[in-house]
Amino acid sequence: MNAIARFLWLLLLLPFCTFTDAKVLHRDKRGTRNYKDLCVDLDTTAVRETGETWLRWKGQKVEFCRCASKARARCHYIPITNPVLECVQDSGQSYRGTQSVSKNNAKCLPWDSPAIYQTSFIQPGGQMPESWASEATATAASCGQRTLPIFRILGGQFSDIRQQPWQAAITVHSPRTKTHNFLCGGVLIDSCWLLSAAHCFQERFTEDRIQVILGRTFRLQNSSSEQIFDVEKYWIHEQYNDVNYDNDIALLKLKSEDGICAINSPEVLPVCLPDPGIVLPDWIECEISGYGKEEEFSPFYSERIKQGHVRVWPQEKCVPEKISGRELTLNMLCAGDTRGLDDACKGDSGGPLVCEKDKRMTLIGLISWGDGCGKKDTPGVYTRVTKYTNWISNKMNLN
Repeated sequence: MNAIARFLWLLLLLPFCTFTDAKVLHRDKRGTRNYKDLCVDLDTTAVRETGETWLRWKGQKVEFCRCASKARARCHYIPITNPVLECVQDSGQSYRGTQSVSKNNAKCLPWDSPAIYQTSFIQPGGQMPESWASEATATAASCGQRTLPIFRILGGQFSDIRQQPWQAAITVHSPRTKTHNFLCGGVLIDSCWLLSAAHCFQERFTEDRIQVILGRTFRLQNSSSEQIFDVEKYWIHEQYNDVNYDNDIALLKLKSEDGICAINSPEVLPVCLPDPGIVLPDWIECEISGYGKEEEFSPFYSERIKQGHVRVWPQEKCVPEKISGRELTLNMLCAGDTRGLDDACKGDSGGPLVCEKDKRMTLIGLISWGDGCGKKDTPGVYTRVTKYTNWISNKMNLN
């Protein structure tokens, strides 16, 4: 009986063991650990599933590819009918497309690459040109074209950095507090170059204490769009007058390892520099921006970038009587809101006064000084940038 009972007991266990093994094998074959045959395109590293098809460039020809069984990609050339060639004549300075290949299939830099701005040009005989059309054109290719339009800082509107992507915040390191404190505004004019007001640097800070922040809407909040740079060197205008603020302009060079600093993005973009002979209509409406105080006696700078609209006054009306008798020079211009609402204030110094010219925002002035903030019929005073285009280009070319 014991042998018969043991035999019957084994018969009862056999189906259970078989069922358990089958279940495990079933999961291995069709469960989460199943791996399909995949093809990898070695040119693009794209991964394709069995049966998937795609097109790819092979030199100057087009291939049709299919991911076959056993992870084998089968490709063959296909004819191209009615091709549309995007071919640019001459030097291509006006080209704004997406092609970056020469007629010999050589790779080129895209037209808006920041690296183009850093090219140095030497005239025959080793002379550095005072200005260079190709470099200016490269900068002008993308300057002054923001992605977020202005809809119509004192009394101004809170803004978004994409509306003033050339706006910079300049900070200076305090040895006492071991922190970087807000100093002034600045304006990006090229990948590695920034303009600001000379009076911001009267204390002659060493370069290693200065930092430039681009792409930030909120002054104290880090942002994924921000770009932060140390300063390699800066220049205050040689004839800057700290009594009447004549020649109130400074040029900063950002520190870079490879000649490329700021990378163009919706939040970071250089403004256009003006032609020296640019003529703007009287009372043209322009824009100012910055992180300065919202009221004259406020103890705090604005937490968020602000923008305002002001009108450029005719030169004959930009007279001392309008600003408490203080001296004005031809290197300055006046601008203000005729409603007495928008104006620059403390902390906005070095920031931009930009006007639209040929559908691009062009830097006309740098915020310099004023009689209070937002007084009715009292303009703010700005450094006239057209007076300094040669000074700017000479410094950039020589450094």
